[in-house]
Amino acid sequence: MPASFPFVIDESVPDGNTESARLLDDRIREVKAWYNAMFGIPQVAMQAAIGSTNADGTFTLSKGLVLFNVAADPTFAGQLQRNGARLKYNDGSTAQNLAFQSDIFLTGDNSEPNVNSIATETAMYTIGIPGGSLGTAGFLHIYVEHFILSILSGSSLQLRFALGGGVFYGPSIFNSTVGTVTNVGVNTHIRLNARSSVSLQNFAATTIIGQDNVLFNFGNSGQLTYHRAGQTNINMSGAVNFQSNALWSLSSASNSVSGMGVDIVKTR
Repeated sequence: MPASFPFVIDESVPDGNTESARLLDDRIREVKAWYNAMFGIPQVAMQAAIGSTNADGTFTLSKGLVLFNVAADPTFAGQLQRNGARLKYNDGSTAQNLAFQSDIFLTGDNSEPNVNSIATETAMYTIGIPGGSLGTAGFLHIYVEHFILSILSGSSLQLRFALGGGVFYGPSIFNSTVGTVTNVGVNTHIRLNARSSVSLQNFAATTIIGQDNVLFNFGNSGQLTYHRAGQTNINMSGAVNFQSNALWSLSSASNSVSGMGVDIVKTR
């Protein structure tokens, strides 16, 4: 049977603070310390502190695991290591980013609030974004869907989006037709990324109208897609609210919009 190193070597055994000519206890402890330092064999005290090993070789970790930042991708198949804020795994052909739950879905709301017959700005969604979600180099994608049940001729609907209480994006949809328009979907996508600071962000936003009538648009004939980009300076080290509000230009029973849900996704 081939020889192997032991799982642990306890440097504190045998006990004793003075040299025994018969037991050579000091010399034995010195040899154990040398083996531990040379081969990286843990002591019993260390083994008990971090976890335990079963007879089948399964290791159970009882403490948190802190990975050293190698600051490089793994280079050989099966290698797992940290590169900055990412955990990377080499699958034999390339280094893959390992996805975390926070990288997929952060928060959202699938309720369907309604705003109608009122010419006052009204909150539809208020969603808390956890502090530190962007960090200093992160990206968030916010998807908001609305459904215009009806909009009166000559009316407009402004969708107002706020972060930390400040409105940063507000497309207005106009009905310049001679009649009421009904059943129109409106999709908004907002990308938010940190600018090397928890208090500085870039945003790029797009809103699309699901209506082919050129007189139903964002203010220009045939304009069914609205784009804006800019910068915000919201301190996101702590939790902040994202808000989606609606504002009708006229108070009318024919002006009605419903929310269809919000998803906020962290991608980096």
